Amino acid sequence: MTAPFGWGDNQDASRAFTLSYFDLSHFTKADVRSIRTWLHERWGVWERGTEPPWFTSGWRHALAKRSDLPRDFLPARAHARIKRDLLHQEDNVRRVRPTTEASSH
Repeated sequence: MTAPFGWGDNQDASRAFTLSYFDLSHFTKADVRSIRTWLHERWGVWERGTEPPWFTSGWRHALAKRSDLPRDFLPARAHARIKRDLLHQEDNVRRVRPTTEASSH
């Protein structure tokens, strides 16, 4: 499957797009093992290099929330990154909230 415009034009982009829209039940056991291996091998590459356009906090968080993905499907560094993403979002909400509340009085 080719990823749509904006996702990128390489195999990582195609796999990321496919994983975003299809439950693991749509894949063979061999495909599932391949996807898990791909995530474990590539996650650090995506973090250390220029992050692909689809490697957003939203994409990472959506993977973490999926009930069809066992916890070990994502590498440990992925869970750490997702936790940092969520903490960063909470910090941003706390910074915005006082301004919002002050302006509503």
